[in-house]
Amino acid sequence: MSSEVKWGSRDWANEQLAFAISELRGQGRRASKLALCIEIKRRLEDHGFWWQARTLNFWIHRLQKGEFDFDVDVGPFLVKRRKDLHWSDALRNFWRPARR
Repeated sequence: MSSEVKWGSRDWANEQLAFAISELRGQGRRASKLALCIEIKRRLEDHGFWWQARTLNFWIHRLQKGEFDFDVDVGPFLVKRRKDLHWSDALRNFWRPARR
């Protein structure tokens, strides 16, 4: 948050909203992101910024629907290995550096 913005002002509320949206769209644990953004939403409501709180609520519901989940396609890695290899093993092998 910028040092020029007064706490509790409209600019503060807009910065809180922008921060919360970036957190929701970023990587990380869903429960942690949800708890943080619900707290920000509550703070916005307490200070009378209903529009920002309502907008954040829409973004929170998008997270809850799973719109920001990151899926990794490990299909190509399963083809090169045994058929009984679990997807988590293929993913672990994918991130491990190649041996030379």
